[in-house]
Amino acid sequence: MAAKIKIRKLSFTLIFIVLVLMISFIAFCNYGFSFSPEELAVLNKAQKSLDSHKLQENASQTFSTKKTDSHFSIGYKEYENTTYGVDVMYPKGWKWTYQDPDYYESNPETIFIILFVSPTKGDVNFAGITIKIENLESAMMTSEQYRDQTVTYLKGSYPDIKEVSVSKTTLAGKPAYQIESMQRFLDYWKKDVSIFTVKDGKVYTVSVLAKPEEMTSYSQDIKNMINSVQFEDLK
Repeated sequence: MAAKIKIRKLSFTLIFIVLVLMISFIAFCNYGFSFSPEELAVLNKAQKSLDSHKLQENASQTFSTKKTDSHFSIGYKEYENTTYGVDVMYPKGWKWTYQDPDYYESNPETIFIILFVSPTKGDVNFAGITIKIENLESAMMTSEQYRDQTVTYLKGSYPDIKEVSVSKTTLAGKPAYQIESMQRFLDYWKKDVSIFTVKDGKVYTVSVLAKPEEMTSYSQDIKNMINSVQFEDLK
């Protein structure tokens, strides 16, 4: 009987950890936020758990030092996923996690998605960087069409959004667009910066979400990570 009780407690703990991490991750990856009081309570616990629960470190991944840029010689690791052709350098103090498998069932357009999270400085003071590959609705859609569709969606779907701006940039050495906005998250504002490029019916995106002060605090790490991102299919 004692053994069964211990097993039940362990199962409950594991389920709780998965739940809070999943809700926290989903919050980073969506433009709009609409939670019930119960969900908000769980989300708050998820944010507090980022330091106390280690995010997934996939043992099958290998980290090398093949990047020779001086920015990456000290203090960075390399994440490389040969299955989806994604490569990025990230600070050693950051953690990463994959999305729950159920996410792909409800978001069939998603091919690949990963989240990198900075060390926390309190419940909500951290930065998150999401890298994802998605299928587009139309294989003929251009970067300009996707840009316009995204801006229209942002401005029309969520009242708690402001300061939406668009500019040209590059991603993985290819022409890209950058969309910035301020988004209401619970009782504070966070800045969202999404950089994307389109090729062969797919959109490749790197998104940063953080409070403005955290965006400034981690500006060099964020810049280094974005500049280091490589997609095999874009070469």
